[in-house]
Amino acid sequence: VSLFKVLNRICDQFFEDVKAYPEVIDYVDGVKEMLYEKGRRRFLQGIEEGYLREDTDFEIVGSLLHTQITQLKELKPGRHSAVHICYKSLFIILRGVCTEKGLTLLEEIHGSELEEMC
Repeated sequence: VSLFKVLNRICDQFFEDVKAYPEVIDYVDGVKEMLYEKGRRRFLQGIEEGYLREDTDFEIVGSLLHTQITQLKELKPGRHSAVHICYKSLFIILRGVCTEKGLTLLEEIHGSELEEMC
C-alpha cells in the first residue's frame, strides 16, 4: 500500500526527466532490484500461506505485469496514471493465480484504499 501511495504522488514526467542523470538511474536500478526481491519473497510467502496457487511462477506473473503496463501506457498515453494501470493490471493477474482463500482477501483489498488511490 505504501509503495502505491508514494508512486501515486510522482508525475510521469519525473521518470522521463531522471533519465538524464546516470547516478540516479543507477540508484533507481538498485531500488528496482530491492523491490523485485521483496516482491519475490512476498509472492513465495503467499504461496506458503495458501493465498496463491502452488503452480504459480513469479517470473511469468512479473513478465505479464510488466508487458501489460508497458502496452497500456503506449496505447493510451496520459489516459490513466502509471499507478492506476499497475494496480488494475496486478489485480487482474492475481485473480488468475489466487486460491479461494486468496480471492476472498483480494476482493476485500480491491474495495479498500488502494482502489481510492487510483
